[in-house]
Amino acid sequence: PSSTVNQQIKQNEQVLNYLNHNITGYLVKIHALDLLESDSRRVGSLFHVVNDLERVGDHAENILEYGEFGGDAPPFSDSALTELRDMGDRVLKIIDESIDYFLHRHPDKELSGAILAQEEEIDDLVVALREHHVERLGRMECSPETGMVYVDILTDLERVSDHATNIMYAAFDADGA
Repeated sequence: PSSTVNQQIKQNEQVLNYLNHNITGYLVKIHALDLLESDSRRVGSLFHVVNDLERVGDHAENILEYGEFGGDAPPFSDSALTELRDMGDRVLKIIDESIDYFLHRHPDKELSGAILAQEEEIDDLVVALREHHVERLGRMECSPETGMVYVDILTDLERVSDHATNIMYAAFDADGA
């Protein structure tokens, strides 16, 4: 990514950390009030969502750092780049849908099932892509250093999809479902 994109990612992570700290502080104060059980559940679900969003930012920063420190490593193969782009697109889709699901507190079980199915597909795809990586290593199409970064990026993307499903589940927690 360009230095402008790198700066934006770092700024976004700083904002996420700031918001996480401050929102959590307010949620603690709200939780200490005499709340109805339904309101208490909503506050609890917001704790989880704020934490999950902050962790998504941490994973984005990790991926950025892999690119910054991998400067001396050989570049990814075309197939590895294609796989990472596809995985990134899938993860962006699930995080967007999960946040939308939480914000609108969709009662739609079909939509929650679709989000869970996407997360399972991402888990399965990570396994398949790791196998592709080993095959590329065997064919000497990539270096071990580049391969380590590739696997680390896959791991971060998979964890983002886990946080996405946590965010979706928080909608159920908020409603007491």
